[in-house]
Amino acid sequence: VSGDLARLRGAVSLETEARCWAALRSYCKAARAAMGGARKADLAEARSTACPPRRALALQLRAEKKRLLSELEAALVAVESRSRKAGKPLSTVAMP
Repeated sequence: VSGDLARLRGAVSLETEARCWAALRSYCKAARAAMGGARKADLAEARSTACPPRRALALQLRAEKKRLLSELEAALVAVESRSRKAGKPLSTVAMP
């Protein structure tokens, strides 16, 4: 176990980091797709007067989850792009 921890503390390659970002982006995309429908449609239905309060709250929560996943996916794209432009893993790139 201590050998594994030492390897994890070491520097990663740009390719390994890119695979990690891709896996996280894929998860975000799959999670949003699994929730179905558009975020704006959920919010519109939640605001309708015919929607029961409990369902409206559930729709608002689902819309917020979709928004957060979308923002995370966009942030991952930006981080990956910055790392790729620098030509080295993010751990060695100065963050603004």
